[in-house]
Amino acid sequence: MLRAVLSVIAGYVTMFVVVMATFSAAFLALGTERAFAPGSWDPSVPWLVVSFALGLLAAVVGGWVCATIARAPKPPIALAVLVVVLGLMGAVSVLTSPDDVGPAVREGDVSNLEAMKNAKQPVVVWQCVTKFGVMRMVKLSITRRLIMDEIKKQSTLNDVMYKSAVKKQIAKERKEEKETLNIVNKLVIDRTPSGLYSCRYSMRGQVPEELKGLFTRKDRILEICNKRNISVEEITV
Repeated sequence: MLRAVLSVIAGYVTMFVVVMATFSAAFLALGTERAFAPGSWDPSVPWLVVSFALGLLAAVVGGWVCATIARAPKPPIALAVLVVVLGLMGAVSVLTSPDDVGPAVREGDVSNLEAMKNAKQPVVVWQCVTKFGVMRMVKLSITRRLIMDEIKKQSTLNDVMYKSAVKKQIAKERKEEKETLNIVNKLVIDRTPSGLYSCRYSMRGQVPEELKGLFTRKDRILEICNKRNISVEEITV
């Protein structure tokens, strides 16, 4: 739970930092006259395009940080919900704020702080950035989850295959070693006091299902051994 909460906080802080850094750099790069319409605080078309792209970038980076820390799909969705709520609050704030707040006419170049304080952001920009940012967050979270599940599944499969191969190799080496030392686990046919026949291995190990139980004829046992290529050590009477 704590990891999920921290991932959402980290994702939102990342978004805030990315927005502040990239928007400040974009404002310095465009300059006051190209960031605003002539003589007003209304943003220009180039600034709307740039701010939309940077807002989307911030949402993607924030969602990636959240998904990386959380390692689960739900925290990025919670962050997306948080972005939606804050985006709607921003849109409501723009709609309800009076038009006469701040200077109506912009004169000359302004600082980055003055631009952030007095700029009139259209509601459509808040809505677009919010919707597309949320879509990218959720898609990123789902994609990351699918990739992590596939990697985990492949890793588990590789571990199982590796362990199986190691066991087979060990068994093969032991068998070869025993054959070299003439130590072979052969089948022994015992005759019981009742006149029936039973099977066991000269060393440890379970006999095949076909050879379990009692037999009235030992030639039937030998027939099964020949079909399955089982070595018979001796026949006790």
